[in-house]
Amino acid sequence: MSRENIGKLKILAVQSAACLLIAVFISAFILQAFRIPSGSMEPLLKAGDRILVFKPVYGFRIPFTGKKILSFFTPERGWPVVFRFPKDNEAIFIKRCMGLPGDIVEIKTGRLFVNGIEQAEPYAVHSGSPSASGSFGPYRVPQNCWFMLGDNRDESFDSRYWGPVSSEGLIGNPLCIYWPFRRWGAIK
Repeated sequence: MSRENIGKLKILAVQSAACLLIAVFISAFILQAFRIPSGSMEPLLKAGDRILVFKPVYGFRIPFTGKKILSFFTPERGWPVVFRFPKDNEAIFIKRCMGLPGDIVEIKTGRLFVNGIEQAEPYAVHSGSPSASGSFGPYRVPQNCWFMLGDNRDESFDSRYWGPVSSEGLIGNPLCIYWPFRRWGAIK
């Protein structure tokens, strides 16, 4: 192999390594792709949709420590949020934030009340009658935690069953559906 070819191979190796490091950095700290595993967020997200999640919004996670720095926002009521499942840190969920720290959350015959006020939820769907969704609470959301509910209330495994999500579990906000292409668009 000639000196010129060896030089070209070295340049190619350095460029490839740089691209790989940039891709790992972006995936770890900025944007990450996720696949939606269930219909708990229908009609917003369907099982099999692939989404991009903007991660810095809830802070940067220091690798191998679980600690976060530079948190810019906290979830607001009504926002879809991607987070680590509180009972299994490896599982990733997406639900809608419906209870903020200190809120009292209650569900009466399928209708959501926060701090005694019924919430208008145009995104919430019920596969049966709303009263079939049952009742829950009242439940006070602990400090530094958020109460998450799926939009497809009768088919969602959410904070009603496993409790709130702490700030350490927050990953980011979903930006858009990128696959299937016919569903491409922003997530609101």
